[in-house]
Amino acid sequence: MVLSPSAPGIRRAFGASLPRRSRGARPAPASRRRRRCVRALIEGLGSFRKGLGEDQMTPPQGRSLLTDGDEAAFSGRLLALARRTALEEGAGALSTVRLAREAGVPKLTVEKRFRTRADLLAALQADILVEAAEALVDALGGMSPRRPQALETLCRLWVAHWLDHPALFRVAFPEGAAPPRTGPRDPLAPLAPYFEEGLDGEGGRARADLLLCALHGIVQAQLGPRPGDWTEPGELVALAVDAARA
Repeated sequence: MVLSPSAPGIRRAFGASLPRRSRGARPAPASRRRRRCVRALIEGLGSFRKGLGEDQMTPPQGRSLLTDGDEAAFSGRLLALARRTALEEGAGALSTVRLAREAGVPKLTVEKRFRTRADLLAALQADILVEAAEALVDALGGMSPRRPQALETLCRLWVAHWLDHPALFRVAFPEGAAPPRTGPRDPLAPLAPYFEEGLDGEGGRARADLLLCALHGIVQAQLGPRPGDWTEPGELVALAVDAARA
């Protein structure tokens, strides 16, 4: 069967992309008509595939065709792009529209993973905190949480980490954000044993919260406009640990 530009099924599929012969016009040679038809089909298929986006092709049930590994890698790529934007321009510049544009994918592709800007920011903050926890565990070099100096060592490393990465601190804890937590569902869960062992006994959880609030305040003060007005961070950390243990 030879397809012609006037075939109604083809015109319905690709709309105005197919040439329509005006009344009174002389018919084009058959070879030219065939070339026009093929070109229109190619253009129409290209637009259709582009509209699907990078990974928008899904089975009828709406499930992504990406494997679990591919899904994690793609989400990681989106978070890496979001981190770059936040570090260069501040967390206020983040949006699902902006991220979709930078990733070169449709907005719906981003919103399948991060429904709102708040979800995107929360995922980025959790990613930064997980990275920080892993870095601190490595810096501890296998030190047992039961060693008397383990908690203070961890707290000193915590403050030093954020003072070395102030831009990450401001993204993870924007103005007005609460201090971190170390519960089993929190990004800092790998650090929880150090707080549990170092602050064992009655009210251990409350004392851990108090210590984290103190550490958070120490970092914020040191990153403020007049850090030299404050006592040296190491001394403040030692006082905070002693107060939490009292």
